[in-house]
Amino acid sequence: MELNGNALETISYNDYTLDPETDYSVINNMVIISKLFLKNLSLGPAELSFNFSAGEPQILKLEIFESAVINSSIIPVRANFDKGINQADIHVTLILNGNELNGIKKGDYELKAGTDYVLIEERAVLKKEYLLTLPFGESKLDFIFSAGESQTLTINVYQSYIIVEPVKNLEFSFNAGTYFETLSVSITSATPGAAIKYTTDGSAPSQSNGLTYTAPIEVSANVTIKAIAFKGGMVNSQVVSNQYIIILPAASPEFTPKGGTYYYDQIVSITSATAGATIKYTLDGSAPSQINGILYSAPITISQTSTVKAIAYKSGFGDSAITTAEYIMLPPPQPRTEPPQFAPAAGTYADPQTVTLTCATDGATIKYTTDGTDPSLANGFEYSTPLTINQTTTIKAIAIKAGIRDSQIVSAVYEILAPVADPQFSPAAGTYSGEQTINLTTATKNANIKYTLDGTDPSPSNGIVYKKSLVITESTTIKAYAYKSGLPDSQIVTAEYIINP
Repeated sequence: MELNGNALETISYNDYTLDPETDYSVINNMVIISKLFLKNLSLGPAELSFNFSAGEPQILKLEIFESAVINSSIIPVRANFDKGINQADIHVTLILNGNELNGIKKGDYELKAGTDYVLIEERAVLKKEYLLTLPFGESKLDFIFSAGESQTLTINVYQSYIIVEPVKNLEFSFNAGTYFETLSVSITSATPGAAIKYTTDGSAPSQSNGLTYTAPIEVSANVTIKAIAFKGGMVNSQVVSNQYIIILPAASPEFTPKGGTYYYDQIVSITSATAGATIKYTLDGSAPSQINGILYSAPITISQTSTVKAIAYKSGFGDSAITTAEYIMLPPPQPRTEPPQFAPAAGTYADPQTVTLTCATDGATIKYTTDGTDPSLANGFEYSTPLTINQTTTIKAIAIKAGIRDSQIVSAVYEILAPVADPQFSPAAGTYSGEQTINLTTATKNANIKYTLDGTDPSPSNGIVYKKSLVITESTTIKAYAYKSGLPDSQIVTAEYIINP
């Protein structure tokens, strides 16, 4: 339009004024007449009057006619869909011939655009998620267009199958058996990409049970490893089980103080990190063994140059390596205070110990520590009365006397075994209506419990060994204690249950 300073106010057809919202639109100086409006006009000539804010109306002459309808078509008209291993969308090419796709129907059901199918340029893509809902056999989909006849796509729905192979059985880098060293056990499958799960608790591994194998398994104790391999689209491998018996050597003996050059007698302790290990040693240069050497039971006093060789052994373990320490004893450059003596000697005890420190040098003062630091004139406590040791403690002590050298520092470790944990009652003591089932437990693993119901104290010679829950039907007082070989007994615990009818 050339407005020449005017403005378009209305457009009319006969007595009808076109709606600017639905019948036409104006973009810059161009008017676009809606095809929906034009579709409703009668066949033949028609005139639209453009009315401006000033000047004469302008007439647009139209010729309304109807062209022949050309049907749309689709390619293909038949397609296959596999519900098995080859699931895939179906792509249908639309030859529109000027029409538009209004929808796709299967019988009375109208497929949902964006969910059941999507339009990509002039293609309709039937989604496999919808196609999976179709029954086996032939299904017909009608493509409805804005003009002309609908077009039908026939889909043959079937399912393919494959023969599933099993995952190759697993192989362990070490065969089951007895070994005298720690193992690093690798597990492999010849099937590429197979995942492996394993257990060490005796349960059967599966995709939902066990640990995922990612690196070799460190085996330092007796264990049975069960493993299985699996991979998508394949049958799981068989469960393979290997039992490993590990007999490790006892920890090698250690000397305190270490071998070296000394001027005064040395009190040498020999220990092994393997709890309960037996130690034998020699002073004559021969190799110690279970049948040769001296049984170590207390610290050794070395007063002359000596070579000490020691070995540790324990049932269920291999013998340790032989450890050697050489002590070179030279004449002292000056007198030295005698080292403190401990009574009782260092060791493992079931009860608290009262430890006395003495020194053979008259007038010497003893300083000691229990925090691991070395005692000296400036550090530690001055010994005056026996020490009560009620928990595992390392005592270091030194003897000091004016005018002569301090003694060497001596050390003693007292291991005080904790008593068995007290029995626990469940439910707790109290007043109840009706009979109660009482369970007794202790936090100490493998400990036993004895109890009485007659008011007497349970003891090794009195009471009943607890084996199963107690059913209490009347008011009862239960006394119980826990015990285990090698540990102090627990306290006697009393629980009173009042049963109301």
